[in-house]
Amino acid sequence: MAALRRPESKDYGIHEVWADNLETEFAAMRAAIDQYPYVSMDTEFPGIVVRPIGNFKTGSDYHFQTMRTNVDVLKIIQLGITLSDEQGNSPEVSTWQFNFAFNLSEDMYAPDSIELLRNSGIDFKRNEEEGIDVEVFGELMVTSGLVLFDHVKWVSFHS
Repeated sequence: MAALRRPESKDYGIHEVWADNLETEFAAMRAAIDQYPYVSMDTEFPGIVVRPIGNFKTGSDYHFQTMRTNVDVLKIIQLGITLSDEQGNSPEVSTWQFNFAFNLSEDMYAPDSIELLRNSGIDFKRNEEEGIDVEVFGELMVTSGLVLFDHVKWVSFHS
């Protein structure tokens, strides 16, 4: 989602979400999810810092374990969620870009990934000062209506 970050993000139906507006934006998603039950997501993580060891049957197995291992040990930086209906129609505000607490002095990362994210517009000082606590996010996600319901469909991709 970093590539979508623009100063005029409201013009694109994107809401930037930080700790101070987290509950308000979850309320907006709760209000929209029944009419727009397709949830597309994208994440930004701080790169690849560990490689799995062992024997893998296929290259795909190795790549999956690399991704899983890094997701397990690293902190998420950003999560983008876009709502739509089955025909691809979206609410006026269709995308929420959640910005998580991340501290370059304390958290693990790959320097090349951080540079790429900086060049894409991520403000790591703001993430450190105003970012969302992942545990608070998790609590709100469980009660959001976006998970735990069969009619809600999730779409993801790896870029």
